Amino acid sequence: MSTDPGNCSEQDCVGSARVSSLQTQQLSDDAPQGVVFIFVMIKVMVVLLHNIRSVQNVASIFRTADGVGVERIYLCGITPGPLDRLGHSRTQFIKVSLGSEKNIPYEKKGSTLKAIDVLRKEGYQILSIEQAKNSTPYYKFKSKKEKMALVLGSEVAGLSDAILKKSDKILEIPMEGRKESLNVAVAFGIVAYALKYK
Repeated sequence: MSTDPGNCSEQDCVGSARVSSLQTQQLSDDAPQGVVFIFVMIKVMVVLLHNIRSVQNVASIFRTADGVGVERIYLCGITPGPLDRLGHSRTQFIKVSLGSEKNIPYEKKGSTLKAIDVLRKEGYQILSIEQAKNSTPYYKFKSKKEKMALVLGSEVAGLSDAILKKSDKILEIPMEGRKESLNVAVAFGIVAYALKYK
């Protein structure tokens, strides 16, 4: 198999490869015509952080979000951002995020519920990460939508019933040990990578 970019531009396709007749037959269920297309949906992901108090956790989420390719982060309620109320950089934030806040657009939102309403109108599927009676293990869920909005809350209070009612799906990470939940930044990393490439 030899790579052959052909006429594809970077925006049009991820890549292409020239294959032998035998490989073409193996790739195609029907009679091969000499060309096989494999489509992969690139998912658009945004994140809403609801009343997460810890500067370190938010900064860690920023760093992971940069790695997974998150489009935008919404800092809702009391969730702290990279800058304090006077506009100065938070030292603790910068140490953990390693500058990732410069790579991801973010904005403050007073109301998580209003932010959800706006994103839904823009075509986002609202996915809340929370343990609830009607939650689904994250690894059993595959989004058919191109645009996803992940909603995460604090480890203590979690997400309110009002937020959960506005969610299209509630996803959880099953816990096998004695602790009931993971650190919110760790939980975000697990779910975000799983959904982005599933």
